[in-house]
Amino acid sequence: MEALFAAARRVDQLASDMRTTGVGELRVACLPLFGAALIPSQLARFAQGSGRPRVALTVNSSHEVVEMVRRGGADLGFALPVPAMPALHAAPPYRLPAMVLLPPGHPLAGRAEVAPRDLEGEPCISLGGQYRLRHLADELFERHGVSRLMAAETQNAQAACAMVAAGLGFAVTDPVTASGFAGAAHPVRLVPGTVFHIHVLAPPGRPLPLLARRFLQQVTAALAPLGVRPAGDARPPARRLRAALRAPAAPSRSARGRPPRRRRAAPRPGER
Repeated sequence: MEALFAAARRVDQLASDMRTTGVGELRVACLPLFGAALIPSQLARFAQGSGRPRVALTVNSSHEVVEMVRRGGADLGFALPVPAMPALHAAPPYRLPAMVLLPPGHPLAGRAEVAPRDLEGEPCISLGGQYRLRHLADELFERHGVSRLMAAETQNAQAACAMVAAGLGFAVTDPVTASGFAGAAHPVRLVPGTVFHIHVLAPPGRPLPLLARRFLQQVTAALAPLGVRPAGDARPPARRLRAALRAPAAPSRSARGRPPRRRRAAPRPGER
């Protein structure tokens, strides 16, 4: 009963705030893979946009994100699938292709893609056993009969990539995490690879709020250059994924300047 009163007080307070300031609120919960850089940077941009909405971010394990969304503690959530996942899906999940991050100076760094057999006997930094990507990577290498030298294990994808940048070995990671280390290591596509999904969640029994829909569109646009698209998207993945991870964004039309105007020819005698 107290929870109902608390929720009612929150609704009254939020309605009062919106009446007096015209500002809405967006509460997002996400797993660390998205919470390290992607969602914070996108939320900061969103909060400075139209209406300057208030934003709140919680970064936690996928289990905690699912539970938080289920209780209504977040308007939008991003999480890996968990056992007995409730019906909280707000949109198709994102498909993340696995990437290989190679240390500086690695002989394979000049390639656009590598095969599992190219990594035979190479030192590897692996994610912990609680991560879906760890199991997918293990299954992939086992299926191709490839043995890796396990140099280290960590429960954090950013820590694994930092070890790669320090020269310890390679890591199988995702394009979102790899993009943060593009200047210090070499992201390469893994072919044949594997794909895992990040689910988009919202509280049950009510439509996705306008602010959440707008923010979800922004996140989807930010992920597209990395080759990450919603499941069922028929468009081809980014052709230059490696270039997207490394190269700065192209300057806008205004930054490049407008093309010179074409001068009209002088009228001939008798013409107007």
